[in-house]
Amino acid sequence: MTSDEQARAQTILVVDDDPINVRLIVRILERQGYATLTAGDGEACLERARAQPPDLILLDISMPNMDGLTACRALKGDEKTAAIPVIFVTAQTGDEVLEEAYGAGASDYVHKPIRQIELRVRIAAALA
Repeated sequence: MTSDEQARAQTILVVDDDPINVRLIVRILERQGYATLTAGDGEACLERARAQPPDLILLDISMPNMDGLTACRALKGDEKTAAIPVIFVTAQTGDEVLEEAYGAGASDYVHKPIRQIELRVRIAAALA
């Protein structure tokens, strides 16, 4: 299977409360051949991931209702979603946030504004 065929066979759930960020990331992913699902907060992320488990989740940290850290802990605590890799995509840059993200179960971390090459490489590594 070529890398393009592999990408087409994989689904990524994009979770962010900013519709502009969601559209940008979805556009990048779909150009790479990934299927996408979206959610606007942590609660919707959990519902979506449990109903239709994706191959990977891109998760913002700062969101209303349920933040990304709480959602990640819930995903990792659920047998149905625990194995799904989570990459945080956030504007937060502090070391304590980075440490908390990995402590919550994240596979990786990407800073906003998003650099396409960085996002693609980190996704490929998480899905490998």
